[in-house]
Order: sequence, then structure tokens, then C-alpha cells
Amino acid sequence: MTKSDITKHFKEIEKYGGKCITFNSNKPLPTGLKDFPDHILIYKGMMLFIEVKIGKDNFKPGQLE
Repeated sequence: MTKSDITKHFKEIEKYGGKCITFNSNKPLPTGLKDFPDHILIYKGMMLFIEVKIGKDNFKPGQLE
């Protein structure tokens, strides 16, 4: 499974009235968003911040905060 596959699964929440906001790691983020998570899922008043790691990809110290 790839990060793109995981993103596709997260996007399915939109079928049920939720929202999935994805930050592509291949594009630079605006200033001040260093170590920001890959995805934000919003559904029924809940908000989840999700960082996806696959294989040998490891957390950076700032991502663990």
C-alpha cells in the first residue's frame, strides 16, 4: 500500500459528509507549517491530524510533538 492509496481511502470520508484535507509532501508548505501532518480529517465535530509513515520512512522529531 502506498501513501496515495491511503489518501484515497481517507478521501472516502467525504461521501459521508466529512472532509479530508491532504498536504502533499512533494510540495513546499507555507512558512510556519514545518512538520505539519499529512492529513486532517474532519467528521461529526471531530478533527484528526494524521501523519502517514510507510516502510523505512521515520518520524522527524518535530512530527512527534
